[in-house]
Amino acid sequence: MRILLFLAIALLPSLSLAGGSVTWKEVQTMLAKKPELRKLIESTFEVEKEGDAIRLGRQFENLGGLRIAPYRFKATAKDGSVFLLTVNSQKTFVLEDGTRLATGDERMFKANRLIEVPTGFSVEIEQPVIE
Repeated sequence: MRILLFLAIALLPSLSLAGGSVTWKEVQTMLAKKPELRKLIESTFEVEKEGDAIRLGRQFENLGGLRIAPYRFKATAKDGSVFLLTVNSQKTFVLEDGTRLATGDERMFKANRLIEVPTGFSVEIEQPVIE
């Protein structure tokens, strides 16, 4: 059953997950859980104020519309190089009674809360726009 749920989410992203905008300030709140990671990112890059994230769909009864990692932002290094910065996290869905759900647990659609803990970041070279 878990495999089917995973495949449904992975193969039909338009039904359960979609893109949405997120602010760097919102991501900074999550990064407060790992201040050394936030410090490394902010000492290396100037991060744009707006970025993209995954948006949970209506199937998430209590969390629909919530933005979750990976968070992606345009970021400029101190030397002027432009990158695409991706911040990743570990996600734990929590039911109303406090039960923490393992990844892929079908009850995640009924979760009342999501705990995100940053796990790291990656950078990619920002591709120039070809006109």
